Amino acid sequence: MGRIGGLHDRPGASARRRRTEKGDLQAAPYLLVRELTPLLAASAPVRVVNVASMGQAPIDLDDLMFTRDHDAVQAYCRSKLAMIMATFELAAQLEERGITVNAVHPAHLMDTSMVREGGLTPVTTVDDGVLPTRQLITDSDLRGVTGRYFFRFDEARAHEQAYDPAVRAALLARTDAMTSAAALTPQQI
Repeated sequence: MGRIGGLHDRPGASARRRRTEKGDLQAAPYLLVRELTPLLAASAPVRVVNVASMGQAPIDLDDLMFTRDHDAVQAYCRSKLAMIMATFELAAQLEERGITVNAVHPAHLMDTSMVREGGLTPVTTVDDGVLPTRQLITDSDLRGVTGRYFFRFDEARAHEQAYDPAVRAALLARTDAMTSAAALTPQQI
């Protein structure tokens, strides 16, 4: 078995529109970390960085898949908050195994296809977004820092709902149910 030095989770742009429309953008990175936990633990110490956003909106636990009053921007913002909440939960679960998990808003309106296709004008480059992400993966001063949200280079406060343990637990229980139903066993791959 190999070794992982770090994991940078950013859901792929090719499937982003479908996931955002469904409101479950956070499920894939969460499942990836869960599935890679044995390898991550064997590679410890290791850092996981989830790419989040300053765009966050409260999660409606009764409508996680956005079946009522769908709005793509709200779905994106809810899913980014869900990702931050999953980051906090994973950090608590994995810290003793030598795995740190943090979330970062790397840059505002980076020059990506999602921004351009959304009719927005990019104001930063992808390279601008790489720097904060790289810092979280490599900076020796951040060794052992886990369960945090960063706005670019600085620790910041996420949406208030991210700090509600009951909502986080309910979200992750529903995410576990959703992803376990869709997950393939190694024998099926």
